[in-house]
Amino acid sequence: MEHTSNDGLWYHHEMRLRVPVQCVLLTLVVGCTGSDPTETDPDSGPVDERVHVTPGPALTPFSEPFIAGGATAFAADAHTLVARVPGDLVAVGPDGAAIQLGVDADLYGAGRTSDGSLFVAADDLYVQHAATLVASPLAEAIPGAVRSLSTRGTDVWLGTDDAIYRYRVDDLVRVAVDGATGQFVVAGRHAGRPLVWVAAADGVFGLVADEDQFSVAESVFGEPPDSLAGDGDGNVWFVMDGELVQRGPSGGITTFVFPAPVNEVVATPSASGVWVGTESGWLLGDGSGFRPVLGVDHVVGGDGIGRLLFADATGVSRASDGRRIELVGVDAGQSLVEPTTLHVYTSDPQHLSTLTVTLDGVSQVVTEGAFTVDPTDPDAVAGLHTVEATAAFASGDPVTASVGFTLGNWTPPDWDTDIQPIYADHCAICHGGATETQLGTEADWLERMSCLLEMIDAGAMPPNGDDVAPTEFATLQTWCKVQFPSGSTCSDFETLDATALCGRGGQ
Repeated sequence: MEHTSNDGLWYHHEMRLRVPVQCVLLTLVVGCTGSDPTETDPDSGPVDERVHVTPGPALTPFSEPFIAGGATAFAADAHTLVARVPGDLVAVGPDGAAIQLGVDADLYGAGRTSDGSLFVAADDLYVQHAATLVASPLAEAIPGAVRSLSTRGTDVWLGTDDAIYRYRVDDLVRVAVDGATGQFVVAGRHAGRPLVWVAAADGVFGLVADEDQFSVAESVFGEPPDSLAGDGDGNVWFVMDGELVQRGPSGGITTFVFPAPVNEVVATPSASGVWVGTESGWLLGDGSGFRPVLGVDHVVGGDGIGRLLFADATGVSRASDGRRIELVGVDAGQSLVEPTTLHVYTSDPQHLSTLTVTLDGVSQVVTEGAFTVDPTDPDAVAGLHTVEATAAFASGDPVTASVGFTLGNWTPPDWDTDIQPIYADHCAICHGGATETQLGTEADWLERMSCLLEMIDAGAMPPNGDDVAPTEFATLQTWCKVQFPSGSTCSDFETLDATALCGRGGQ
């Protein structure tokens, strides 16, 4: 089935996945080459490790009112929320200023693409035009209501009661999964490729795409989850029968059993950490374990930098484990070609004592919370650069944020030229041949990139004393920043064990 809109700007391809399968069944414009589907066991996969959680010390979160009168809110990007307020939808920036969008409708999701387009799923599907929302022509090709929405780069992912849709560069692809519930999340990787997790009546299925060809790469459970989320560390979180289940960056499955049944999980793909809602209250999961969170109820979601949004008498407030700082105006990994202004926003600005901003370690002049990076400056150096901002307050610890971007005609490190030789010199002895944990391909590294960096930096790898040179380590760091511009860190919930990572087929 193929559709063209009145203005001829986009096309619609349809495919159906009968799960569990190994390929797309319909071969209309895209699809398989006619091979028969291969049945797989939806309960197959990594061994399930069970961890009984003993909550740590209670956390009194830093919380602040954010949206007056808001009842629901969704992160549109790392720094913008779309919220439902009485009589309207509003877009709220990091400074708390609200822009009225001119639509009085129930809100189901929002997302902004990397080219700046804002999509909103309400009673209809909308796209921002000037300062208001207008009906999107994509809705003409999507039967049924859009009940979930997510963006990654220039891609827009839409969920209905029986399918998900991917809109990419004027092309709309429908992937119908039998028994789909409308829940999905774009999180984690399989063989270096991003995963789209779709909940269905008989399990949760991780899909990967090769251009417009989708296939089932992983399947877990035998029923749909009660809640589903993904975080910035590459973890996917599921709530199953009152327990929290984690699919880690390397594909391992861990079930966390809490003293009280788990009802909900909240996380964001652009930030670390996970918020866990149980029948006895909310907890925050991070590198120190799981801590009960005091004073939080009526949760409505999370924002783009990992804060929890909850409704109270004033509207929507946001809670975190401490004050936050945001750098707005440059996306991580962006290539700057013209003068660009960066804005620095902090929580609790009335108690801010000092604000320091550096570019590659050199202090910058900040005026009213903003400064400019000028790629046209004759002294500007081509390559990867980092801005770091540090805010100190009258009490408590300072907070820091950073963002990396590129200037000029610069060629980043690549696998064949720069990374593979490092692998050959230092890693192949343990992670080549018949070893259990392979690192011989780019995809192998991408699945474990930040874990490897942490272990190399700590001296745990290579384990034979053949240390990676500082210049080689810097090359690996730069490659990681280019491959994961939104930031990627090793899962805080997985133990870094050099012996285990080396595999049974090691030395």
